[in-house]
Amino acid sequence: DAIIKWLKKKGVEDIIVGEQSLLGDFIEAASKSGIAQVCRVNSVPLIEVAKESFVEKDVDGIKVKVAKIAAERKLINVPVMKTHAQYGIAGALENLIRLLDMESQKIVHKEGISKILPKLSMLFPSVLTVGDASVAMQNAPLGEPVFMRLVLASASPLALDCVFSEISMIPSPNYLKEMDVKDIEIVGEEIDCVKVPLKQARDGSPHPYVRFVGKTCPTCFMGAVSVCRKLIGVGSSGATIYLAMGDFTKEMLDGQERVVLYGKDAIENGKKLGVKAVAELAEEMPELQRTVLLKSL
Repeated sequence: DAIIKWLKKKGVEDIIVGEQSLLGDFIEAASKSGIAQVCRVNSVPLIEVAKESFVEKDVDGIKVKVAKIAAERKLINVPVMKTHAQYGIAGALENLIRLLDMESQKIVHKEGISKILPKLSMLFPSVLTVGDASVAMQNAPLGEPVFMRLVLASASPLALDCVFSEISMIPSPNYLKEMDVKDIEIVGEEIDCVKVPLKQARDGSPHPYVRFVGKTCPTCFMGAVSVCRKLIGVGSSGATIYLAMGDFTKEMLDGQERVVLYGKDAIENGKKLGVKAVAELAEEMPELQRTVLLKSL
């Protein structure tokens, strides 16, 4: 709301707000978040990125599809800054993934976040990131709000994530290993004056008796999180369930008796590796059915 009002005050009228919902209905998500109301009040169109037309782009030899409307416009990238189970830091670069189509998002994760994520900004040369750390998040996607009272801004998404990693005092994620905060020009507050130690996110599972194993796309990951959230309060005989997703090795599951293969890729990978699973949960299976089956284990 503040950014839209500031742009209009400066005479910018051609403004579009875009987002992509990984799970559930886009309109419902936009309404719950308050974004839809902000757009109505300011007479600004809200578009569902997933329904836009896409153009093919090359990222270091890997073909991905980018929303055409984003490739043609100047962008203001507005992530909520957070520590995250999948990324380490989910901020400027992670937010740009939402401008790719769903298949391309899967490619990014399959090829390796640490390899692809730093190069995403090449697709969007004209982007300003305004990172919201006024109320940041830690341990996402479970999500615990932290009042940091900060806004970070940069023309470099990579630099912004690097600075936030330093501020939050967590080990630098793999995709930021080539960055050194000493090489970044900092203006405004000094980093040492605004540091707030945040929790490192663990594997992402919201349930104490379920552990996530493997690397997968955000849709599959968030689907697993949603199912496990519905198990809160459900007890266990003491044995942990290992929910294997996407790419994983047999060594990750060695010695574990209760392995569940979650999603098409995990089921195929499990069969190739000869993993003995107590259950298989296909992504197309209704969420209620997945929940009941997992609850029975």
